[in-house]
Amino acid sequence: LKRDIPDIEELIPKNYQKYSHKSLVQPGLLSNDKKISKVSSGGVTWYYPSTLADVYAYLATFDPSTVKLVVGNTSVGIYKNENPTNLIWLQNIPELNTINVSTSGISFGAVTSINKFISTLELQQRAQPSTLVQTFPDMLRLLHRIANTQIRNVGSIAGNLMLAHNYAFPSDLMTTMM
Repeated sequence: LKRDIPDIEELIPKNYQKYSHKSLVQPGLLSNDKKISKVSSGGVTWYYPSTLADVYAYLATFDPSTVKLVVGNTSVGIYKNENPTNLIWLQNIPELNTINVSTSGISFGAVTSINKFISTLELQQRAQPSTLVQTFPDMLRLLHRIANTQIRNVGSIAGNLMLAHNYAFPSDLMTTMM
């Protein structure tokens, strides 16, 4: 079998330079002497708090114009003029990463991924009486329109809503919440 189609490696120019940067991982101490990490490079520092108290401590420390709260950070693909120097990653905050289903409804933590939000609604649509989930089919139809699977896997509920708030982003998620 003759192979006339080049492999992807053959198509890539060979004059690339290996990416390199100097990162400094520093253990830090915040509330209750819990060790956390921060990573600094090129004038930007990522902070990895483990409690809400730690998040508030960081927010009190920095000029608000230099801070961005981050989960998936998918907005960098759309809004390239953001230049925060302090990024606070919220994924490991337990209080923000919850889903509670009760007889009175469903509540989602702010860092819940959009796909987790969708799959929870789909599960509840199958499990609950139709009178309790009658709006779910319409909501789910809109929610599946958000970006693509990869973005929905890392993008969060709060992040999507903040894009709609800060940039008049046409958010299908915001539409479902109205």
